Amino acid sequence: MKKTLGRVAAAAAAVGIMFAGAGTAWADWVYIGSYPNEAQCEAEAVKYRSSDVGAACYYDRGHAEWDLVIWSIGG
Repeated sequence: MKKTLGRVAAAAAAVGIMFAGAGTAWADWVYIGSYPNEAQCEAEAVKYRSSDVGAACYYDRGHAEWDLVIWSIGG
């Protein structure tokens, strides 16, 4: 549980830093899961992306894996 919460916090912090300037509320990002490589993460991200939902993969250097996060684009 502690490891999962650490991943969520790390993903939220990374996303907040990267997209705060873009006007996206980073608090609205949701951690979906971790994947061993970028290709698997992107394959899963495609399933979430739509006109209302964005998805992105970020490398978590501390855990040596790719984290998938999603957020609402629609209003």
